[in-house]
Amino acid sequence: MNASVGSLARRLLAAAAFAGVIAPSPATGEDAPAAKQDHPSELETKFEALNHRLDDLEKAVDDVLWYNKVGDVA
Repeated sequence: MNASVGSLARRLLAAAAFAGVIAPSPATGEDAPAAKQDHPSELETKFEALNHRLDDLEKAVDDVLWYNKVGDVA
């Protein structure tokens, strides 16, 4: 690509990103770690799985309690 065409293309893309017409280019260099923080860490993923499992156990216990309370009626 011609140097002047490449420069013009970069300027047009930057102007479009600034105007909100297109999304800005992905983070590079020093901004890369900040962009990585948007994704859940392994620890957060494990906590989510643990919370889901605890919700399942809470529901099972609640079902047993209701069965014992109402007995043969239900």
